[in-house]
Amino acid sequence: MKNILIPIFLGLCLINIYGLYQHKNAIEPAFQDVKNEILEVPDIKKEEQKPNITVSIPSRAISLDEIYKVVDQWHAEAPEITEVGEVGKSHENHPIKYIRIGKKTGPKVLIMATIHGNEKLCTMTLLGCINEILKNYMYDNRVTDLLKTRDIYYVPVVSPEGYIMDLEQEFLKK
Repeated sequence: MKNILIPIFLGLCLINIYGLYQHKNAIEPAFQDVKNEILEVPDIKKEEQKPNITVSIPSRAISLDEIYKVVDQWHAEAPEITEVGEVGKSHENHPIKYIRIGKKTGPKVLIMATIHGNEKLCTMTLLGCINEILKNYMYDNRVTDLLKTRDIYYVPVVSPEGYIMDLEQEFLKK
């Protein structure tokens, strides 16, 4: 069952992002001038290089520390279009990290996973979406335009303690 859900969730995430891209193009002509002011696409700097994304998302749930290492590696590999920070701390003082992808222009989008803790599949799906978006930046014009006109904030794990507890319970079952 899990093998079927991963492509479904990945597809839904990509459909959502594609829908945001299409929405930008669906604004009525009466608002065309406003649209061009707000969503003006900045030129890619000549010195900007296509990121070399080397991260491969495993087909199993990974630890919270591994998730944050992946997020940090993405930022190291694509510093011109990413930002990593902390939303805050959990009640047990675990960091709640985010990664922002985009050019700091246009509307902001927030996508979160593992709000309740027992949602490892959501986190892995979210990481897969981020990986695909970063790998396709400057290869796929739709992805490149999307990242030039949106700021997408991803929070892969909102409930660190719940995520850790769910991983421990899964490990104990084996």
